[in-house]
Amino acid sequence: MENVPGLANGRGKQIFAQALAELEPSYHVLYDVLNCADYGVPQTRKRLVLHGIRNDVYQLLIQNQPNFKISLPSKTHTNDPQQNPNLLPWVTAGQALQNNALPAINAGQPAPVGYPNHETNGLAEINIQRIQYIRTHGGSRNCLPPHLQLPCHQRNNVGYSGVYGIIDVTKPAPTMTGGCICYSKGRYGHPTEDRAISVREAARFQSFPDTFVFHGNKGQTALQVGNAVPPRLANASGNYFINLLNYLYTL
Repeated sequence: MENVPGLANGRGKQIFAQALAELEPSYHVLYDVLNCADYGVPQTRKRLVLHGIRNDVYQLLIQNQPNFKISLPSKTHTNDPQQNPNLLPWVTAGQALQNNALPAINAGQPAPVGYPNHETNGLAEINIQRIQYIRTHGGSRNCLPPHLQLPCHQRNNVGYSGVYGIIDVTKPAPTMTGGCICYSKGRYGHPTEDRAISVREAARFQSFPDTFVFHGNKGQTALQVGNAVPPRLANASGNYFINLLNYLYTL
């Protein structure tokens, strides 16, 4: 199971506790908050992941492997490869964008032929000025001069500081949400072009291949991308259970 971290320790904790109460009589479960970047996803997306093994299957595993314990997927990547030489370094936003580079587009332009979902929202002239200024003055809205600031941002410590930010190509991308093609919804400014990232670029940050096409209008496809389980995280969990099943079939 995958969900937002707040399900376990935020507003949803009572619902999660109820779900655990229903699962635990029949399953051995283990859960934790994982960082998708640790599994090759070019995005620092934190998600609650739960693994469960039915009691009868768990007992069979214990009988044949007395030291067996349920676990979560093993990390494949790290932010500190010097301390973890057996793991790969995190995949950066720049690497995701540069691999089979997409054609340059303008804000609000329809997706070019042959590049499905490579489209984003239009930008007002004031936001084009903001993104151009921010790109060359530090990457976040905190550097904006007063005439480019929103009134609500002119007070200290007001609002999310990532709004109107530019994606840092040297790091994994920030968390993709349903508003990922809206420049005003987070740090979704394109690093070199005067626009927010496209649906296709957001999908890359979620580790979807370019061959996976999302259907609907821009808002609908952005929501699909933002709500999705990153395939590389799903693959890590899936491989854990496939390996267990393959072992069980040998017994």
